Amino acid sequence: MKKSLLIFDMDGTILNTLDDLRNSVNFSLAKHGFPLRSLEQIRLAIGNGIAMLVKRSLPINVDNETYKNVLYDFEKHYALHNSDLTKAYDGMLETLIELKNKGYKLAVSTNKIENVAQELVNKIYPNIFEMVAGDNNKRKKKPAPDSIFDIIQNLNISNKREVIYIGDTEVDYQTAKNAGIECILVSYGYRTVNELTEMNLDIKKIIHSPKYLAKIMLANN
Repeated sequence: MKKSLLIFDMDGTILNTLDDLRNSVNFSLAKHGFPLRSLEQIRLAIGNGIAMLVKRSLPINVDNETYKNVLYDFEKHYALHNSDLTKAYDGMLETLIELKNKGYKLAVSTNKIENVAQELVNKIYPNIFEMVAGDNNKRKKKPAPDSIFDIIQNLNISNKREVIYIGDTEVDYQTAKNAGIECILVSYGYRTVNELTEMNLDIKKIIHSPKYLAKIMLANN
């Protein structure tokens, strides 16, 4: 069936947010006297939202009150610095424009706090996406399919077979599976092709660049 809606994950798929996330995590860790985390450690901790990123960055024996304080300081810092170093992946803007011009509806599903996600996406990709669904304290976070279903409903898609979800982690794969839609994973984000392959995911396509994604989608339709 012809595809009409492409839903993208945000961090690691359309935006390289890694440096800003690392800086905000380390700001909050340092404030509370905890060891700092490397870029690689942050990369591997991403996938289940901000709260889980902070939890995974803390020592395992930290009490809940301390965790909440570190998370609070992270959120305050990240709110002010979430676009310092964040940028589009090379070729992504051109790919999205090409797909939009070919008639695809484009949307974003992310575990990032919704207003922050909308601000970032609209700043870097103005007038590209029809909907950005994030953590709004109402719907369950990915890998729950709630954000996918909200997008499908709001954009008036009648058949889930018209939808493809594009992400970069095992969480994205599970989200698509839970939603009952096709999934494409990318290897230029926060999981390498080897890491994705070793997970033995039932995935048809792993895309290595945004430009190749455009070629695949336009060829299939």
